[in-house]
Amino acid sequence: MDFWQNITAFGESAFESVGEGIGNFADAFVDFKVQELAERKTAPDIVKKTEPVKGKTVEGRPIVVTNRAGSIMPQVDTNTWLLIGGALVLGVLLLKR
Repeated sequence: MDFWQNITAFGESAFESVGEGIGNFADAFVDFKVQELAERKTAPDIVKKTEPVKGKTVEGRPIVVTNRAGSIMPQVDTNTWLLIGGALVLGVLLLKR
């Protein structure tokens, strides 16, 4: 009985150590991504690159189209959404079959 108690104690401590290590890694990764996103939003050269220029005004100033700066989800065109929806419908139909 003492042998099983030692094994379970070792398993519990190993599980706690691995869980703590994964938690620390996840926290560090989230902090890194948040810092990277903040730097991306504030860097003037990156912000300038994300502004698509549509044309020029009569005075020669560029016409800039506003976009969703800082959005996490990339912009997907309509055809891609149609393909994704069609694939989902096809998948549901095949599963019901």
